[in-house]
Amino acid sequence: PDVDAILRRASEIKREQKLDEPDLGGDACDVVEPGAVSIAAIPDARAFGAELERVFTDHDRVGGIGVLLVGIDRARAMQDAFGPRAVDAAMMHAVQQVRTVVPRARLHRFVGAELALLFPGIETDDLCRAAELIRRTISVHPVPLEHATARSFPATVSIGAAMYETNTEIRNGTGIGTPDQLVSAAMFALAAARRDRNRVVVFRRELTTDPKV
Repeated sequence: PDVDAILRRASEIKREQKLDEPDLGGDACDVVEPGAVSIAAIPDARAFGAELERVFTDHDRVGGIGVLLVGIDRARAMQDAFGPRAVDAAMMHAVQQVRTVVPRARLHRFVGAELALLFPGIETDDLCRAAELIRRTISVHPVPLEHATARSFPATVSIGAAMYETNTEIRNGTGIGTPDQLVSAAMFALAAARRDRNRVVVFRRELTTDPKV
């Protein structure tokens, strides 16, 4: 896929939605707790694009291809309230929760305070269940942070889900036939989810013409 175009479009959607997020530089990342891996060690958006391309060309794959974009809610407010390391901590906490509850997800950093999860060989119902499980788990487990009140703070995520279907008729109905279209669909779904926050939205074609997205 055209990763540069995808990242530009993601930035455009953020501006259009007025999603004011802090700039997360790779050198600003830190550990969440002793022994934790830095968020900078998670494969980035270019690695995500390369892996997505490989999955699309894998002729041995059985089932569809799912993508979840997981965005930390209110990242700017989080940083203002708890300090410059808070968003890094929330991101790494989300990574740890995803790895615990949905270990099959192939996990990458995306844009800003977002993660991209790739699910080769999955069906729509299972993708939706995974998304809701991730959302619910993160919402009930506070983020550990030494400098926060009670040494932790609450966080939620919004999630956009999109599927490349194996059934040709269903795939034609979704309009998702390429890696770029799959990621773009997940971005539209995430933008819709962030209107209310702490929500999962599955892509549908109407989202691309909804003036609120």
